[in-house]
Amino acid sequence: MKTRIQSYDGEGRPSSLRRQSAKRRRSAPSRAKTVRQVTKNKTVRCRIDGPYCSGRAETVHEKWKRSAGGPHILTRDAQFNAFQFVACCRLCNGWVEDAPTSARELGWVWTYEEVARLFPQHFLTGRFLVRGD
Repeated sequence: MKTRIQSYDGEGRPSSLRRQSAKRRRSAPSRAKTVRQVTKNKTVRCRIDGPYCSGRAETVHEKWKRSAGGPHILTRDAQFNAFQFVACCRLCNGWVEDAPTSARELGWVWTYEEVARLFPQHFLTGRFLVRGD
């Protein structure tokens, strides 16, 4: 039996949580387009090749995580896109999330400082310029 996740409104009454935020819903089409472009060839192999790899790329791993300020959609810089978005299987993407220390040692996770060093042209104003503006 599934337990329903609940939140409470300001008056202590239970209310259902939304499955997806409005912000995430707005960015979903762009994200789906990014995943399609990176994994467009059905024979694309997983580039991470982790310990539980299934072999076939089904999704996209972002080396610079969204939670750390990284973009989750393609930018105008093709070289940055090639480094940021990695075609991988879901098992390897999960492994990167579950073993961040090992993944970072292997170069599958970037910090803000590493991105600024590798792509200084995107940090002219001190913040990441997604569209090259």
